[in-house]
Amino acid sequence: MNPLYQYLTLTGKYDYIEPILAENKKGIIIHMKNDKIILLYDIESSLIDSYIDYYSRCSKHVPSLKLLYIGPDSLCVEMVEGLVAADELIYRLSLGDFHGSINLVRSIGEALRDFHDNLRKCSSKITPASLKRTVNERCQLARRVAQGWELRLVNYVCSRLVNYVYEVQDCERVSGHGDLHLYQIVLGDKVYFLDPGGEPDINDPVCLEYDIASLIRSIEYAVEMSHVIFFEKEYLKKLLVNELFIAYNTSGINLNVLNTLYLARILYEYYYEKTRQTGLEWIPIKALQEYHDIGSTLIERVLSLE
Repeated sequence: MNPLYQYLTLTGKYDYIEPILAENKKGIIIHMKNDKIILLYDIESSLIDSYIDYYSRCSKHVPSLKLLYIGPDSLCVEMVEGLVAADELIYRLSLGDFHGSINLVRSIGEALRDFHDNLRKCSSKITPASLKRTVNERCQLARRVAQGWELRLVNYVCSRLVNYVYEVQDCERVSGHGDLHLYQIVLGDKVYFLDPGGEPDINDPVCLEYDIASLIRSIEYAVEMSHVIFFEKEYLKKLLVNELFIAYNTSGINLNVLNTLYLARILYEYYYEKTRQTGLEWIPIKALQEYHDIGSTLIERVLSLE
């Protein structure tokens, strides 16, 4: 046990500890009682330099990495004070504070635009990247855990994705956050994006559109988990996603790529919720069912209103 973790455990100065388990890094997120967050990582030595350089140097929205205790492959990011965006959005929606919810989403959209702009500047060369691997991986994962009518839903979406990939083919190769959801975002003196580096157990997507797609899905999760009455949820999803688009300014985004990766993200969520047994698999299942019944994604429905 490292000294910092041992000290926090003995003193009880934290609320709860969340594990980080990924292919190339393991660690914990410590949620402190004073609303600060500490991230401890044990990652491969060869990744440390590139991790620091690519994310911390490129954006003010990623906490800087600091070696705070002795360990050959151990590091800790700076302490970040603020509110977890997921909890805050769910809370505001449940109170009926839709104006506050819109402002929260706007601030995240503006920060994400700034984050992506800086990542583009940091990329030495931007080349096309194939979407085929990303889509195939997520279809394989979803099929691995699906059975019965759920498998039929998964197969339907995957068959549609094959057509999308054929039409879109590639996207701009810039590695973004890779697993951007509202629990990875802290609202403090500025918006912080925590733990960049991709989804657990899978290769990282190479398109910035995947960050936007993941964030849209996380907003949908927040709406579903709030106490908003059922028939208002579709309206709120459209409203908040539209505000995200306005704040981010999607003029430079390939919307066909975004739509493709949005569906790929739902498939990954289905796999993740099923394998982790979170009890939240009903949320991606609902999204798959809506796509099957309506024939369009939430993104397409939002854009049709403009």
